[in-house]
Amino acid sequence: MVPPSSCEPGARTRWAVGALGCSLIVACGYTVPEPAEPVSFGSELCLKSPASADGRECVGVRRVERWFQSRDLDLVGAAETPRGIQGARILTLRVPEAESTIVFRAKWRPYVGAGFGDVPRRELAAYAVQGLFLAPEQYVVPPTAPYCLDLAVFRQKVDPEARGTFADWDCVLGFLQYWLEPAKTLDEATAAGWMNAADGPLDRARFESDASYRETVAHLNLLTYLIDHDDSHSGQFVVTRHANLLRLYSVDHSLSFDAGANSTLSPSEDWSELQVPAIPDDKVARLASLGQHDLMRLRVIGRLERQGRRLVPALDLRSEQREARSVAWEGEFLNIGLTQGELDQVERRIAALKERVHHHSVAVFEAHGS
Repeated sequence: MVPPSSCEPGARTRWAVGALGCSLIVACGYTVPEPAEPVSFGSELCLKSPASADGRECVGVRRVERWFQSRDLDLVGAAETPRGIQGARILTLRVPEAESTIVFRAKWRPYVGAGFGDVPRRELAAYAVQGLFLAPEQYVVPPTAPYCLDLAVFRQKVDPEARGTFADWDCVLGFLQYWLEPAKTLDEATAAGWMNAADGPLDRARFESDASYRETVAHLNLLTYLIDHDDSHSGQFVVTRHANLLRLYSVDHSLSFDAGANSTLSPSEDWSELQVPAIPDDKVARLASLGQHDLMRLRVIGRLERQGRRLVPALDLRSEQREARSVAWEGEFLNIGLTQGELDQVERRIAALKERVHHHSVAVFEAHGS
């Protein structure tokens, strides 16, 4: 790994965020660590439903979600990010599937309690909010899920000093986010000629000429607006491409849901506001159709249940919990969700968006294929 002092004079030194978190500096020669063992296949998410993916190698969002729901997820190895924060690691994982075993990677951030330690939960919250208005093949946040990793294995593979998250429990609770192996940072995507990211994710010329790009960047901006993403510098976004179709992803949401703003952002970098020239009509209609019950479903977006001295993924998210809380026990289950304040904020932002569209202060475009 090249040390920071080796950067060429004038090189950009902002930490770029890799597929699932702070993981490389392109301008300074940093590279993502190799997996502990080879991954099973290229891990691009399908841009169409898996049934109509043109026979290419991709994985559907729902399939990855099933991997994260497995009670037999095996931790193979771990690597530090080049500039790890809050205990972040890149994990290599194995999961049984049909007659084979799948190897893939995920970014891991541990949950350490309320307050600042609750930051990783916002990754799951951002993942859940996009489901209010996007189809899985349109997602702009990679699959994310809570998982309690076996303590003994965690000590062997990750941190020999680790303790169980809860007293008398033999597992370490955290959040996994799927690692997009082929993703490029915005700088890399520009260097490859995919887009012009000089002004961040919005390439205005491509927005006018490329319907697929226009939709993905508008979907991205709608999500960052809804969650009040207050740290949306260029390093928080990555790009994938199949044929000539681009997909943009938001990969770090620590400062979102009114968690506090990055005061160094310029107005054009502030994607808690709408930066795109227009938004798709079908997503406006979808958000306008949402009722209180749709938002209330976000009270529980992740669920684990007791199994001996461990917590394992619950097979059903249905809950009797009435109060919106970040993390709460319900009998034998641990529920993870949005707080009431976060739900209220999303509702206010949807209402404000509807009002702005109604008064034509926000433009809309006809969604491709609608």
